[in-house]
Amino acid sequence: MLSAWGASQMRSACIIPTKDRISFVEKAVESVLAQEVVVDEIIVVDDGSTDDTANLIRRKYPFIKLVITKEAGPGRARNLGVKAASADILFFLDSDDQWHKDHTAQLLTAFSKGFHVAYGITKTIDLITGAVFHIPEPECTVEGNCLDDLVKWCHLVPSSLAVSRHAFERAGGFPEHAIGEDWLFLLELASCYRFYFSNKVITTRYLHEGSLSFNKAWQDSDLFDLVGRIEAFVTSCKGVSQESLQAVSKMKQLVRERGANWSSIQDWYMAAKQRGVF
Repeated sequence: MLSAWGASQMRSACIIPTKDRISFVEKAVESVLAQEVVVDEIIVVDDGSTDDTANLIRRKYPFIKLVITKEAGPGRARNLGVKAASADILFFLDSDDQWHKDHTAQLLTAFSKGFHVAYGITKTIDLITGAVFHIPEPECTVEGNCLDDLVKWCHLVPSSLAVSRHAFERAGGFPEHAIGEDWLFLLELASCYRFYFSNKVITTRYLHEGSLSFNKAWQDSDLFDLVGRIEAFVTSCKGVSQESLQAVSKMKQLVRERGANWSSIQDWYMAAKQRGVF
């Protein structure tokens, strides 16, 4: 556990992975700069953008540490950002999301109380359908031991997450898979740490045609691989309930029946909910 004194002395960093998001990334950065409690470092990881993102960051934000990579994918891009940071407390922000002004203040409270992992509520705005929803939903908010709930579904997003470097390294960082890298990372965290939950909307997330959540390149094999990795984790992890084991079995059957036939992760979530996975 972290001591309250130790947390107050720790430096914080925000890692922003991006690729061809020049229409979003500036607003993301500005939302970090507008925090009531500012972070000590901002690291932007440009994963092979062709839209002049890197030059925008260099020109307008010369104080930001810019990491250039190519085709790393979101998991490895975040890991590279952490490697470039010197901070002890790590925040993440996808470049098409924005923080609310009290984002860092809400989550830093957790570290003063001895937690290693903290998250809050994300308001999601679907720019394609006009739908608005929250992650987690009110009935899915969980604090403390979150392992069983995360086995059933990934009820939080990286843009609303803060984690100590110690916990990040113990969990092995984000896996470098095609999809679900955040889910697998959170499962590793939840197997070792209790989570702090801030019952406030601290992030706004935008879904659009270019979002990975609407990735039309999903393959059946990607989903089979993800569910298979979750199943492997569950079977090797102590403390997972029988109910969660059954949930994985239901999810596996759902993917076997429908493959990647979902328009978005939200669509997949609703199908899993109807199936009684959670």
